[in-house]
Amino acid sequence: MKPQEALYILENLSGIYVPQIYRDMPRDQLAALVTECERPSPTEISEKALERWARQPFRMPGWVEPEERKKEEAVVEEAAPAPAEAPEPETLVARALTRPARLSTPARRRAAFLHHYRRCSSVTEAAARTGVDRRTVNRWREKDARFDAKCREILAQRRRMAEEDVVLAAGQVEVRQIFYRGRRLGQNTRRDRALDLYLLKRADAEAERSRDFESRVAAEVARRLSAMPRSPGHDPMRDEDEFTRLPNDFGRVGLDMAPMR
Repeated sequence: MKPQEALYILENLSGIYVPQIYRDMPRDQLAALVTECERPSPTEISEKALERWARQPFRMPGWVEPEERKKEEAVVEEAAPAPAEAPEPETLVARALTRPARLSTPARRRAAFLHHYRRCSSVTEAAARTGVDRRTVNRWREKDARFDAKCREILAQRRRMAEEDVVLAAGQVEVRQIFYRGRRLGQNTRRDRALDLYLLKRADAEAERSRDFESRVAAEVARRLSAMPRSPGHDPMRDEDEFTRLPNDFGRVGLDMAPMR
């Protein structure tokens, strides 16, 4: 039995089937023996290193041994060829970088304006950073609906951020300490009531819009119901006629069953 198995049985199971040498051995000494047995020998370490070295070319097809790499570098340094001319750029980005005029197309200018507009505080500043004026931006928005939609999206996002900042600032208070002749007498707490009034007015406006929306929905439902065709029997009945106008004026119909004899 291995020391690992003996230690596991002694700690988790009954030690009846453990050899006497392991049962009489102190537990810490047995744990140290297990640690020593699990440690790989120098032979195993060398074998694992040799195995990793043998598998390296298969894992990396372009693998070159360090000795061969040094030899190749020495040969290259001895007979270094003349530097070749720079090849012609193949990608669109490379061609655009070699020709700065290609970067000033209207589409790229619009993209640059959107990039600056997300970070600037005004349209004029973003247009100046792009290299155009505000009238050009307005003309772009009139001609390109997608560009106008992106500008509106950026503006709406900025408005939401500003409203969140206002809500966070409304909960803060300004505390001023009161001192007299070097002694602290107390403190004065002050809140910005203008922000509170703004938030209250905004909440009232949202509630009014909600009520207006509900009333418009109810009016639209009533209008559609009134436009639907209906028979005279569907007319609304007064409360006092609910039990007086009974449908007892049925016509004569044939009997469904034969009379009994």
